Amino acid sequence: MKFKRHFSSGSAKIDLIPLVDIIFQLLLFFMVAATFMSLPAITVGLPEAKTAEAADVASFTLSVTEKGFLLDGNEKTFDEISEFLRTFRLPKEERSAFPVNVEAKGDAKTSMLITVMDALRFYGFATINLRTGEAE
Repeated sequence: MKFKRHFSSGSAKIDLIPLVDIIFQLLLFFMVAATFMSLPAITVGLPEAKTAEAADVASFTLSVTEKGFLLDGNEKTFDEISEFLRTFRLPKEERSAFPVNVEAKGDAKTSMLITVMDALRFYGFATINLRTGEAE
């Protein structure tokens, strides 16, 4: 018995999709596995001014702590702070540009912080710098 062999005379096709998948996986692997080096930088010697002075910015700091209030590091009651703000040396019209630092330390209550900020706005202070600090 003789079997007939059927060969197709068409050309062979190569599927490129798996090749592209493997290339992307290799690229991803090498990107993740690569160690990025910080190259040494050039040290630049900057000139120094001989007549330079530190800028003297007048401001005061109100700190809100868990226990109460501090005005430039001194413990105060809210009434004392209100009196200080009311009798501040600048007229109420010029206070809006005067910078005030408000610092919330540690576990300070948000309600106390809002109360201080409301008092500042009431007495004309608009430039308020808010920052956080660690509990003492």
